[in-house]
Amino acid sequence: MESMEINGNAERPGPLTGIRVADFSVHAAGPFAGAMLAQMGAQVIKVESSARLDITRRTHTMYGKPPSSFEQINANKMSVCLNLKEPRAVELALELVSISELALENFRPGVMQRLGLGYEAMKEVRPDIILVSLSSNGQTGPESNYAGYAPMFSALGGLGHLTGYADGPPVELRHAMDHTGGMLAAFAAVAALSARQRTGLGQHVDVSVRDLATSFIGPELLDVAMNSREPHRQGNRDGSAAPQGVYRCSGEDEWVSISVASEIEWQGFVAAIGSPGWAAGDKFGDAFRRWKRHDELDGLVEQWTIQHTAAGTTQILQAHGVAAHPSLSPEAIVRDTHLLAREAFPMVYNDETGEQQRAVAPPWRLTVAKKGTGLMIVWADIPAEMEDDFNSWYNEEHLAELLSVPGVLNAARYEATSSGPNHMAVYELESPAVVESDAFKNRPRTEWGKRVSPSLIGTNFMNNVYEMIHPSALSDGIANSDMAPALQIGRMDVPAANDAEWNDWYSGVYVPNYEKVPGCIRGRRWKAVRGAPSYATVYEFEDENVSQTAEWLRQRDIHADNQRMRDIMTHAAGSPGIWQKTFQL
Repeated sequence: MESMEINGNAERPGPLTGIRVADFSVHAAGPFAGAMLAQMGAQVIKVESSARLDITRRTHTMYGKPPSSFEQINANKMSVCLNLKEPRAVELALELVSISELALENFRPGVMQRLGLGYEAMKEVRPDIILVSLSSNGQTGPESNYAGYAPMFSALGGLGHLTGYADGPPVELRHAMDHTGGMLAAFAAVAALSARQRTGLGQHVDVSVRDLATSFIGPELLDVAMNSREPHRQGNRDGSAAPQGVYRCSGEDEWVSISVASEIEWQGFVAAIGSPGWAAGDKFGDAFRRWKRHDELDGLVEQWTIQHTAAGTTQILQAHGVAAHPSLSPEAIVRDTHLLAREAFPMVYNDETGEQQRAVAPPWRLTVAKKGTGLMIVWADIPAEMEDDFNSWYNEEHLAELLSVPGVLNAARYEATSSGPNHMAVYELESPAVVESDAFKNRPRTEWGKRVSPSLIGTNFMNNVYEMIHPSALSDGIANSDMAPALQIGRMDVPAANDAEWNDWYSGVYVPNYEKVPGCIRGRRWKAVRGAPSYATVYEFEDENVSQTAEWLRQRDIHADNQRMRDIMTHAAGSPGIWQKTFQL
C-alpha cells in the first residue's frame, strides 16, 4: 500500500526529509502521529498485519465500505504486511528498524516486548533508535496496562468531568483526544530527533494521552490544590467573563460563538448591537455583574442574534473588535471561503479510484527555504579524459564556492538520461540579479577552476539564467530545501504575435494538467534573461521515468487547444530532456 498523498507527493522535500519511521501503530492516535511526520517529509512505513486488520481498514457496519478515516490518518505513508507472530517476520521488522531513525507504536505496555520488538530489542539493531510509545495511561504506573480508547482518555484525565452543562452528565471528547494525542506524539518525536542531533543518543519516548488530558485542566487542578475549591461543569460559559457562549441565529440550525473578554470588547459589543437601553446603567456595568447575571444576559444577547444569520452576526461583531464566529457544520466547512483561500482542502490523486478528490491539508504552512525566482543552468559535454578531474573539482569545490554567495539557495548536478549534454548543474537563485552581484562576480575561485573555460570543458556549453514567470514568487508558497531527484527541461521560442495567448495557455492549462500526474512534484516556467531560447519549462519529478507513464502521455492531448498551441512553439535541439540527480551538497 502507498496511500493517498495529502501534502503533495510523498517524496517532496520537507523538514523531516531523510528521516525514516517504522510505524507499528494501529487505530487512530498512533497512525495520526505517523501522518503528521509524513506530512513533514519523513518516509513513514506502516507495518500492517493480514491476520488482524487495522480497525480503520475494516468494512464499516453502517456504510458497507472502509471508513474514510484510514486515508486521513495514513496519508503519505508506505506499508508492508507482516505476521509478527512468525519469527521471520519479526526479523524483517527489526531490519526495518535498523534502517530507520524513528519507530512508533501505540499498543498497551508489554505488547511490543512480547513480540520481540521492545525498545531493548530495537537498540540491539539500531543503538540510537528513537521509539515513541503512545498509550492510554503511559508505560509506568499501576494502571499502565489498562486498555483505552478516545472516550476514556478525557474521562481519565478529568477533562470529561468538566465538559458539559451544569445540570447534565460529563461529556467525553472522543476522537479529538486521538488526534491531539497523535499530534503530541509527533511533537515529542521531533523533540527527540533534535536531542539526538545534539547528543547522538536515542531514547524511548513515553506519551500518555491520559497525562495530556490532565494537562488541559491545569488551572482547575491548581484551584483544587491552592483553594480547595472544586470546579464544576458550566457548559459554554467562562469562569469569569460574560457573555461567553453559543447563540441561536436566524437560519435553520445556525449558531454563532461569541466571547467578550474585556471591558473594551464589551463596549464594542454594545455598540455593535445598537446600544440598547438594557446595556446602560449599573446592571451590567462591569465584568463581575455581567458574569453573575449570565442567564439574563444570554437571553438578551440571543434576542439580537436571532435577528441575524450567523455570518451576518459575525461580520457585525468582528467589525467592532468582538470575537465571534459561526459554529460551522462539516458541510459548511468544506465550502468555507477562508479555508479554501488557504488551500485547506487540496485536490489529490487517489491511486485506488484513479480520480482526483478533496483531502485535508496539514494544519501548518512552512515558509522557510522557499524556492527563489531565479534559475541558472549550466550545460556542457565533458571529454572522457577530463571527466574524473572535472567531477572531483565540481562536486568538492565549485558547488561550495557558488553556494557561499549570498542569494544562491541550492545547487545540484544532473546527468542526461535522454538527450542533452552529459553534464548539467542547476542553481536556485533568490533572483536572476544574483549573477550580476559583486559577491557573485568576485567570489574566491579555486586554482583548478581558474583554468577551466568553455574551450577546456568541451562542447555544447551553455550558461543560461532565467526568471520565474509561473507561478509568481508571491503565490509560490511551497517550502522546499532540496533539489528534485529528476527534472524534465523544455526550452522553446514563441513568435511575438502569439506570446500572450501562448503563455496564458501554458501556465493556465498545460502545466497544471501535468502537475496532477503521480510522480510530478510540480512544474515551473521561466523566461530567459541570459541565453536562448526565450522560455524554459522545468518539471520536477520523483524519478526519471515519470514522463514515460501512461498518465503523463495522456495529458498531451487532454485539452482541445494543446495541439494548436504546441504547433506555435519551436523547441531547441534536444528539448525536452530528462535529467537524473547525481550529486547535491
